Amino acid sequence: MLLAIDCGNTNTVFGIYNDKKLLSQGRFTTRELGTSSECAMAVDWFIERNSHAPEEIKAVVIGSVVPHVTGRLIEMSRLYFGIEAVVVDGMSPLGIKILYDNPQEVGTDRIMGALAAHKLYGGDCIVIDFGTATTFDVINKDAEYLGGVICPGVQTSASSLSKKAAQLFNVDVSPPGNVIGKTTADSMKSGLFYGTVAMVEGFVLKITEELKTSFTVIATGGYAGMVSKHTQVINIVNESLVLDGLEMAYSIITGQSY
Repeated sequence: MLLAIDCGNTNTVFGIYNDKKLLSQGRFTTRELGTSSECAMAVDWFIERNSHAPEEIKAVVIGSVVPHVTGRLIEMSRLYFGIEAVVVDGMSPLGIKILYDNPQEVGTDRIMGALAAHKLYGGDCIVIDFGTATTFDVINKDAEYLGGVICPGVQTSASSLSKKAAQLFNVDVSPPGNVIGKTTADSMKSGLFYGTVAMVEGFVLKITEELKTSFTVIATGGYAGMVSKHTQVINIVNESLVLDGLEMAYSIITGQSY
């Protein structure tokens, strides 16, 4: 079995794969992973909760956008599993040509989403990832990563709004019954949720017009399912897209099975 770890700014997601199939996944807040021991405790709880055993894990792959946590995860893999983890980044040989001016600037999660979209769906793709940031990444049928867009994430926007405005407060981001809110809470929900929907539709249109190409649009991340129900521009929801990319990256980089 393979343990794939997607370490993001807000959350870290673990996934266990066997024969290229995702068997289990779990989410932890990244701030919980303060030491390699705490990383091991989180992994141990995740493995036990999903009825697996540590000795079943034969390989570990890590994609991280939080450098100080990356080292803890590498150390955890050594101490807990006795395995040297494969760490994926923008310079990893994945068969994708990254057309960013500096490929090392591209977040690993964005590359993994693009890789998985290309391998799973082919053609020209836009990947929308609803995380701490909402990102749009474009990969064409020739496996060229063209670049993308980075916007504040849904929850990031909500937190910023409540912190910066004295008379506003935190709300659960969900679609209100109407676009025009009759309470402050519903007005905020409308702005955050339907603003995200409008942003998605707007950027998909702009990217399509700029490149004069039609795209398959794949959404992933925490709000992917919710947003996709309120727009016609999202074709596919795959909430494990980044983990799938990490699983693929392990096989591409090592040429080994697990």
